[in-house]
Amino acid sequence: MTNLAKLLLSLIVAVPALFVLTSHSGMANSQKANAAAPQVATLAGGCFWCTESDLEQLDGVVDVVSGYAGGTLEKPTYRQVASGQTEHIEVIQVTFDADVVSYEQVLDHFFRHIDPTDDKGSFVDRGAQYRPAVFYHNDEQKAVAQSFMAEIDALGVYKKPLATELIEFTTFWPAEDYHQDYYKNSSLKYKYYRYNSGRDQYLDDIFGDDRKDKPVTLREMIDSANQPAAKVYVRPADKDIKEH
Repeated sequence: MTNLAKLLLSLIVAVPALFVLTSHSGMANSQKANAAAPQVATLAGGCFWCTESDLEQLDGVVDVVSGYAGGTLEKPTYRQVASGQTEHIEVIQVTFDADVVSYEQVLDHFFRHIDPTDDKGSFVDRGAQYRPAVFYHNDEQKAVAQSFMAEIDALGVYKKPLATELIEFTTFWPAEDYHQDYYKNSSLKYKYYRYNSGRDQYLDDIFGDDRKDKPVTLREMIDSANQPAAKVYVRPADKDIKEH
């Protein structure tokens, strides 16, 4: 066999293998591209120690960071925000796996752990810097939040109208390191604060003191309330039965 023939034969053998390898690589890249990337929700429900601890209990949540949003001052400190001298609100930024939990489900869990009816603060923490808010990151989040909040309002579970603001997200500033995972790193101080804040007592009154052991989502409540009323069977008179 000549050298030219050997070269042609090697090319014939190599090209299909190269095609298969390229195809598999393309399929792998396509599968990676189709996998849902982690998404972010920015939420304000009063003390971020509490909201951080509550949202980290939700399946599908990857990370929760306490911080500040809604103001124009760059790199605000806790002292500045807590004093009410900036336009910032205490918030948490929630990174979640959209393949496991939806944005509405994140909101559902969030609303079941705050007082969304108080626009003057949150429990013992008073001032606009502690008011409830949902910072939407895109039009889809805005639409989901608007619709879901309207359904919650119509449900009337909180006994007062919702006063939660819907605000376009701009910038998030992480809080100081000692605020992160405060409920873990300073558990005794956290438990003392949380109990005396009245948060859990309020939530027990709204959702029942068994809400942790037997959680019922707001979506389940809404769907149940929208079920058509069952027809009550009324037995006809004996003479009507005989006639028919």
